[in-house]
Amino acid sequence: MIRADEAYDGEMRLFRAKRDAALRAEDGWLSTTGLVVLMDGRNELGFGAVTVRGDSVHLAVHPEAVVTYRSVTVREAWLRPDQDDDVLYVGRTSHQLIRRGETLAMRSRDPDSDLRRSFPGSDWFPVDANWRVNARAVPLDRPRTLEIGYSVAAQEVHATDYILAFQVRGVTYALEPIVEPKRLFVLFRDMTNGESTCGIGRYLYAPLPHNGRTVLDFNTALTPGCAFSEHVMYPVPPKRNMLHVRVEAGEKAPRIVSR
Repeated sequence: MIRADEAYDGEMRLFRAKRDAALRAEDGWLSTTGLVVLMDGRNELGFGAVTVRGDSVHLAVHPEAVVTYRSVTVREAWLRPDQDDDVLYVGRTSHQLIRRGETLAMRSRDPDSDLRRSFPGSDWFPVDANWRVNARAVPLDRPRTLEIGYSVAAQEVHATDYILAFQVRGVTYALEPIVEPKRLFVLFRDMTNGESTCGIGRYLYAPLPHNGRTVLDFNTALTPGCAFSEHVMYPVPPKRNMLHVRVEAGEKAPRIVSR
C-alpha cells in the first residue's frame, strides 16, 4: 500500500516535470524574445506596420517581408488578441497580439532562442506537506477593488468579495484571489522574495471554494514569466497579498545562464 506522503511526493514530482516541459516548450516563456507595446495608430515592426484603432488591429506586411498567417503567406491581416489561430510567423519566429488590461502588445517567440537552449532547469524547495494548507473563503462586508499592475505597461482591475484565510504555525494570514471560471489565481509575496525566490513574487492556482473552503498548496507556487524573460508581461502581486513569513516551498528563482 502506498502511504499518503509517498503519493503526495509522487504528485509533486509529476507537477514539477509538467512545469519543466511547459517552460521548455516551443511556445513557453523561455522562447519569448520580444515584446512591443502598441499605441493607438500606426506602429512599425520589423516585418510590417500594425495600425490600432480602438479594438481594430490591422497588419500591413512590408514588401520585402515574408509573413505566414494561418499557413498562408499574406500581405495583410486583421488580428484579434490572445487567439491561438491569430499567430504570425516570420521563419520560425512567431508573433502574437496579446491584451493585458487595456494594453495591446505584440509578443515574439523564437524556439531557437539561446535562453531556451541553455536553461538548466528550475530549483525547488523540498516538498513540505505543512505548506499544503486549508483555507476559508471569508466573505467581505462589501466587494472591494483589487488593482493588479503588470511587469510591463499594463493594469487590470478585479472585484473581490472574499479573502482566503489560513493558518501557518498558529498564525493567521489572508490572501485575495483572482476568481477565474474554473479556479483561483493567487498572486503573493513573502519574505523569501529577492533571496531564494523571485523578487517580484510568485503565484499559485487553487480550486474554487466548495462549502466555503479550498486548499492552498504552496509547494505548487511558481515563478512568474517575467523572471525568465524581460519580454513577458506578467501580473504583479498586489500589496495586500504580502505574507510576512518565509514561504520556503515551491519554485525558487531561476538560474538564467544566457538571455
